[in-house]
Amino acid sequence: MKIAYVSHDSRPNYEYHWFSRMPVEKIKFLDIDFASYPTTKPDNVEYCQVQSQESRLFAGKYHSTAKLVTYTGFERYLADVDVIIVLEVFSSIAKQFTEYAHKHGKKVVVLVYELIPRHPLHYLPSHIGNRLYVIKHADLFVCVSNKARDCVLALGAPPDKAKVVYPGIDLHLFQSVKHSQTNRNLIFVGGLKPHKGID
Repeated sequence: MKIAYVSHDSRPNYEYHWFSRMPVEKIKFLDIDFASYPTTKPDNVEYCQVQSQESRLFAGKYHSTAKLVTYTGFERYLADVDVIIVLEVFSSIAKQFTEYAHKHGKKVVVLVYELIPRHPLHYLPSHIGNRLYVIKHADLFVCVSNKARDCVLALGAPPDKAKVVYPGIDLHLFQSVKHSQTNRNLIFVGGLKPHKGID
C-alpha cells in the first residue's frame, strides 16, 4: 500500500514519526518546506514538495490547520497512492484533497485532533463548506482520542467511519525499566482539562 500524508502549510509535522514507521510500501509526505524534517529517512519515505497559495481575502487571519490555503503541484505525487491522509475536517486542505480523492477514486482518511464540536471554526462561513464536504465524502476518520471521536460524531460523521487510534510510541526509543518499587509515576505535559482528551 502507498500512502500520502498532506501536511499543513506552516504547521509543524507532528505526525512524521508516527507515519514514517508504518509498515507500508511507500509513505509520501506532501509539504511546502522540509527544513524541519529529518534529513535521514527510511527507504519507504518520500518528501514531495508542493506550493501553497493563501486566500487573499483571509490572508494572515488564520494559522495552522485553520489557514485558508490551496496546494498546487501535487498531482504527480498522488498518481500511484492508494490512500490520502489529511488533517481536521474544517481545513481547506482537507477539502481540497478529499475532492481530489473523490474525483480520482482514491480513499481519504481524516486525522482528527479537534475536541470541541462547538468551536467557531466549524461554523464560520469561510470554513463550514470544508467541514460539510469532508464529513460527507471522507472514507474514514482516525480520531486520536475518544473526545476527538465524540467531536467528529457531533459534527455529523457516520459512527462506523470514526475510529479511535491513539498515536503510538517507538518502543525502540522508549523501553520499560524494571523497578523494584510497586509505585509508578506518570508525567503528562498539557492542560488537565476534559477537552484535552485525557481519557
